[in-house]
Amino acid sequence: MALVLRHIKRDTFDADLAVDLSIENLSCFLDVLKELGWIPKVPVNANELADPEKRVQWQTEKDAKVFTFVLANLPFLSVDVFLSLPIPFDILAREAIPVMLDDVEIPTASYEALLEMKRQIQPPRVKDALDILILEKIVAERKG
Repeated sequence: MALVLRHIKRDTFDADLAVDLSIENLSCFLDVLKELGWIPKVPVNANELADPEKRVQWQTEKDAKVFTFVLANLPFLSVDVFLSLPIPFDILAREAIPVMLDDVEIPTASYEALLEMKRQIQPPRVKDALDILILEKIVAERKG
């Protein structure tokens, strides 16, 4: 979604979220998602996302990278929350680029962070490889 918000064409119906994984923050985050009608895509208790041991278990046993939420009435829309952050949250937050959507400022990962995260996807999908090419060009242009 960070690419789409910056007017880079991409067919996507999901948002990948890098959230501060502290228990306190995740508890608040989960409360907001629930209030907005987002539910886990898989039949598990959403509050388990706040359990660090459970996140490690999902990554180890299921090779899961994200925890997916969907809207009950629009299940083709999804929010993917990283189970572990490929870049520390404080760095992502510090280097975030604000993007305005209507009257709301949305912090999005920097181009460099997006590129680094895309490079960590193994094996890369075709759309990831295309994103990497686009991001490499943007990062190179920004460096001058």
